[in-house]
Amino acid sequence: SNNKTLDLKEIENSEKIIIAGIANPKPFFNYLKNNNDQIITFPDHHHFTENDIQNIKNQSNNKIIITTEKDYVRLKNSKIDNLFYLPIKSKIIKDETNFNQKILNYVESSSRN
Repeated sequence: SNNKTLDLKEIENSEKIIIAGIANPKPFFNYLKNNNDQIITFPDHHHFTENDIQNIKNQSNNKIIITTEKDYVRLKNSKIDNLFYLPIKSKIIKDETNFNQKILNYVESSSRN
């Protein structure tokens, strides 16, 4: 598998697909989402079926696909092109409401420009 990394700045304005199968995906989506981005949500601890993977591939159209680290581990052997994950350090999550608020503040203040 290719371990290339992308700078968030590089992909901020590209159309992408954001996938998450986590308990509270809102902050994750808010952090990454642009107007043209497509979001695909799965239940927490979702086991991706062949069907899910086929649907993701069908929708991808060579777009960058970003998922959580947890979901990436489940998807990385499915031969989905352009699959990346956003590493989130678990320390941040300890204070999740504070983290969410920080991201919301950032998203709010940066969208005022």
